[in-house]
Amino acid sequence: MSGAAPDGVRAATALAPRRVVVTGDLVVDHHLYEGEGDRPGLAGSRGVRFVDAWGGAAGLARLIAAAAPHRGGPGISVQLKLSAGPGPRQITHAYATWAPHPTDDREPEREPRKVWRARLLGFGEGMDRASAPFPAEAPDQAAEVDAAEVDAAADAPPADVFVLDDANLGARYDSGLFRGLDGRPTVLPGPPSWIILKTTMPVARGDLWSRLEEEGLDRTVCLVSADDLRAEGAAISRGLSWERTVADLRRALRTDPQLRKLACARHLVVALSLDGVLWVDRPVGASARAVLMFDPGGIEGRWNASRAGTVPGRLTAFAAALALWCAEDAGWEEAGWKGDSQDGDPEKIRRAGFEAALAAGLAAMRDLADLGHGSAGEKPEGFPVERVAKVAASLPVKAFARVEVPWAGADDNWTIVEAAQVPHGVEPRAPVPGLARLLVTHGPSKILGAIPYAVFGKMVAIDPQEIEALRGLHALMSAYRADTKRTRPLCLGVFGPPGAGKSFGVKQLAFELFGERSWLEFNLSQFEKPSDLMGPFHRGRDRALEGVVPVVLWDEFDSEHWKWLQYLIAPMQDGHFQDGQLTHSTGRAVWIFAGGTSWTFEHFKRNGKVPETAKTFKACKGPDFVSRLDGYFDVLGPNPRAEDEAGTARPRDGTFPLRRAQLVRSLLAGPGEGRLDIDSDLLNALLLVPGYRHGARSLDKLVASLRSPAGVPVRRSALPPPRQLDMFVDGPAFTRIIDASASFRTDQAVEEQAGAIHDAYRRQAGSSIDPHIDKCFKSLGAAEREDNVAAARRIIDVLSLIGMSIAQSDIVGVVQQQDYEMMVEHNIERLAEAEHDGWMAHRLANGWTKGPMRDFARRTHPCLVVYDELREDDRKKDRMMVRNYWRRICEANFRAVWLAAVVYQHSNAK
Repeated sequence: MSGAAPDGVRAATALAPRRVVVTGDLVVDHHLYEGEGDRPGLAGSRGVRFVDAWGGAAGLARLIAAAAPHRGGPGISVQLKLSAGPGPRQITHAYATWAPHPTDDREPEREPRKVWRARLLGFGEGMDRASAPFPAEAPDQAAEVDAAEVDAAADAPPADVFVLDDANLGARYDSGLFRGLDGRPTVLPGPPSWIILKTTMPVARGDLWSRLEEEGLDRTVCLVSADDLRAEGAAISRGLSWERTVADLRRALRTDPQLRKLACARHLVVALSLDGVLWVDRPVGASARAVLMFDPGGIEGRWNASRAGTVPGRLTAFAAALALWCAEDAGWEEAGWKGDSQDGDPEKIRRAGFEAALAAGLAAMRDLADLGHGSAGEKPEGFPVERVAKVAASLPVKAFARVEVPWAGADDNWTIVEAAQVPHGVEPRAPVPGLARLLVTHGPSKILGAIPYAVFGKMVAIDPQEIEALRGLHALMSAYRADTKRTRPLCLGVFGPPGAGKSFGVKQLAFELFGERSWLEFNLSQFEKPSDLMGPFHRGRDRALEGVVPVVLWDEFDSEHWKWLQYLIAPMQDGHFQDGQLTHSTGRAVWIFAGGTSWTFEHFKRNGKVPETAKTFKACKGPDFVSRLDGYFDVLGPNPRAEDEAGTARPRDGTFPLRRAQLVRSLLAGPGEGRLDIDSDLLNALLLVPGYRHGARSLDKLVASLRSPAGVPVRRSALPPPRQLDMFVDGPAFTRIIDASASFRTDQAVEEQAGAIHDAYRRQAGSSIDPHIDKCFKSLGAAEREDNVAAARRIIDVLSLIGMSIAQSDIVGVVQQQDYEMMVEHNIERLAEAEHDGWMAHRLANGWTKGPMRDFARRTHPCLVVYDELREDDRKKDRMMVRNYWRRICEANFRAVWLAAVVYQHSNAK
């Protein structure tokens, strides 16, 4: 429910308009728009313009009233009310100057459209409301501001939604605004269905919050920004990874006594700049649940970082979107709509509607931040109410991804990649390869809308640990570039197993920040004596004298038992090196040290503590070297991340299939987004084999044997002989994965499944079935039998997306029915799309084309379109097909098994 019921319910239900009452802090916004030209009378020049307008609660009321007509569902009336308390009330005056700024500063080579953005001057003193100068333009009638005291009549209709705009300007201490929460006849007669509190720091304080705690938190939507929580002292990271931000937020809301109060609201909405939002839902009598809605290609603060100027009122735009949902939800609740068998679970539909409101709120904030107060070529009129209102009312918004966050009994190893594929409570024993498979077969764009990623030049990072590390290095290098007073080199370490591609990521950072001419690379294992360092030192210095900050990669710096460290620490420390009798400056530079013997920074440091190496490590100044590093990056490579060089795998490395998929895709398909036809079982083996013996080098060599001319399918027949295969991977383990579903793929098993599929289709179609196929399976024509055989064969390919195969019932790793059903429902759209894609590929391969109707003679079918273009009724058929897999598998005396069990059962038996 996007805040509204289905059309059939809407047509059958006559609803009175929902009443939204808005109150809180009153602000008069004074906008000064700059003119152009320094002399009066210049023809065509823009003059200075003053605009005064109501902001605060009055501005929010205007915005909600303007947004309401853009939505279906019950009507919404909006009323602004002032305090019913005694005594004068305060009005605050806010001042800002506005100037033209480009809509997006990230593309300076284009001629961007310029819009009005502000420089905030601050707030003026409040004054008595009766003597306040009202703006030149009166507020909308729907959000009328009463200059006199307002008393609620005893017979006034109750509010359905009560919106409190708390800017910490006094309203939170004004009991006259909220005495009606318990139904007593004051400003708010009758208890509302929903209370929206838009608040700021200091949070959860004042008489207002005390009253909410007493009477209304179970129906309160609390909206606050993450920056306000940080201002309260919460240690919430910014700009590293979404997982890190969520973990910090969860910890702060559990451990901080003041912030913990916010988490008691029925809905807590934390805005993460313009890039995401965390929603914590506490249903009455149930455990709390949380959802993160986020920009997959961004991180908190990134989207707006390049935009000059600011635009106040962003949380107001978000609050308007929430108010629309609350009003509509209250209307359908009063009408008694509970959903039906066709509509589905009503609670799920309500949650989907709330998520749509969150996305609309984010979109409205972005619209305001990007387009400001409109085009600088037009006369500014203050806050763009109509434009922002339209965006706040828009549904659905597809610019953001969403993922459920484990909130009760949180897991510190949680990642969005895993959560996007595995529901909380299911343990598949190993990473699920679904997204990795789609990346290989469809290209990166197929998955990058669902999971976080970061782009650094030509590198796309997906692993959250790599994203965090690279963003950390990017921040260090950006700060160094900006701080021209720093003269000694910025020193960074890069570690990883052989073949992990240690230089690629940092090289992309160097190109992005300092240009391609900055890059210099030297391999210290090829040097013989200390004087060999003089050449690289002088080359870096020459580059610096040319005005380029050199980025120098010292590859295998730890070779020859750390011999070179003692000669590097002096220039690392003070930015000078000695050449003969002369001392030279290194100049400003970034030095990157790539390790050749240690897989991680922690292992490198342990050399100083292990008895066998400690003496030599200390003699070569190893500890001093460590102390001079400004940062480091552990490169992961295609194998599961390991604790040490012995290859002991850490638990829960859920992203190594994706790291492999990136390499496989680039090696087999190159750049671009075309489809890759690859043997399904072979792909499982490439993604899930326990390890590649020499990292990316082994993967590269194995995949090289599979390369084929463009358009030629990749098949297992191209694999090298067993002994050669064993050079790159554990050959028997690789073969076990390929053969995991062999028993189900036999002709007899497939024929039985094909017959069952056809029988089920006949039962479902009933009298509407085409007479051409209304017969038993064995009586069908060859083409029709093959259609059902293809449907049986692709069951395994579809289930591979959720980490499952099909095997005889006596094999280890059988999937329990509850886990199976949870996995299917969690991934139902992904699986249904794969089912449809398989059906369409088979039809197209057999000469079918899209047509207005299904015609066996002409071989046309209207459903030969991508899944997203199907009618909802046809998508439901694909979902039902997938949901019926379990019964068909069991009826054939097979079982769904975890691919992980197939991969690791041999090693476990040992």
